[in-house]
Parts: sequence; C-alpha cells; structure tokens
Amino acid sequence: MVWAALNNLIQGIITLDKREQRSNLAERVHSLNLPKGSRVFDLGCGTGLFARVFAQLGLDYDGYDIDTRSISYAPRLHTWSVYRVKG
Repeated sequence: MVWAALNNLIQGIITLDKREQRSNLAERVHSLNLPKGSRVFDLGCGTGLFARVFAQLGLDYDGYDIDTRSISYAPRLHTWSVYRVKG
C-alpha cells in the first residue's frame, strides 16, 4: 500500500498535476456526446489518474491494470469507480 501511495504522489509531481491533459481529455470526451451513464474502460489506469474527468462528465468508470499495488490503492482515491486487476 505504501508503494502505491508513493507512486501516486510521484505521478502528481512528475506530471505537474496533469491539469492541461485533464482539460484536453474532458474536451475530447465531451465532443463525443456520450449519454450520461455511458461506461468508460481505462486500460492501464494505474491509480486512476483520469477517473475524475470521466466522473465529472457523468460517465461510469472502470479502471483496469496489471499492477496490483496501484489498482488496490485506486479505490481509496476514487470511491465512485470500479477497478480490476489482471490476474
């Protein structure tokens, strides 16, 4: 669990909070005119860095990753999302 929390912190520092990328993602997804409640499947989600963008657009988010440490930490950051581990 400590590794996942540290990984999340380092991602935030290295990427400078990803504000611009989150904004660009929100614009692109919004332009698709997906109905509210549409399901989004994020392969390689890690700790769910972009989960909030999809939630703010009214979409249901499923995150999927092979790293059990990151994926087990992700629900603590984004309680409204579903995360799965590739076993």
